[in-house]
Amino acid sequence: MPLPTPGQCYVRVVERDERWVEFEFSIGDPAIFVELVMPPEQFQSFCRDQHAQLLN
Repeated sequence: MPLPTPGQCYVRVVERDERWVEFEFSIGDPAIFVELVMPPEQFQSFCRDQHAQLLN
């Protein structure tokens, strides 16, 4: 796991299928996160807009 970086966003995909992506999103510390679910297209846009680093 990377060392915490203030302001850096992280994404860890928990589950993915054709309709939904379930993932953990964190800012600064990957150990503290919220769980989110969204369609794959929105997930890609979200990650791009947040400049999120994929952890898995």
